[in-house]
Amino acid sequence: MGVLLYGTGMTRFEFDDRVLIHLQLVITAKLRRDERFMCTWTLPVDTGGGRVSIWFDPNIPVCFQYSKVAVGPVNAVWLEELMRCANSVGGLHVLPEPLAAPTQQLAEAGAG
Repeated sequence: MGVLLYGTGMTRFEFDDRVLIHLQLVITAKLRRDERFMCTWTLPVDTGGGRVSIWFDPNIPVCFQYSKVAVGPVNAVWLEELMRCANSVGGLHVLPEPLAAPTQQLAEAGAG
């Protein structure tokens, strides 16, 4: 499991490494453009369920920590879907990964 550390207190939010790399790419793209946005996801039922929403702002510290060095190829279809969502009025919602054709996989993220 990877961890998104957020805010001055570095609040921890756990995500699968594969989900986290896709979120990192969307979040950093938006923050580089000095954009602010909401990010929302649901919590697993086995941990009590519910939903979390956090506000991303370029002035708020964020850190992405992975349990593995490489997390596999990036799914271009998923990345586009997440970015489209992030640019909407409702903000970024953590969506399940759609299937992608092998030609739609980007270079392996985190490799090197």
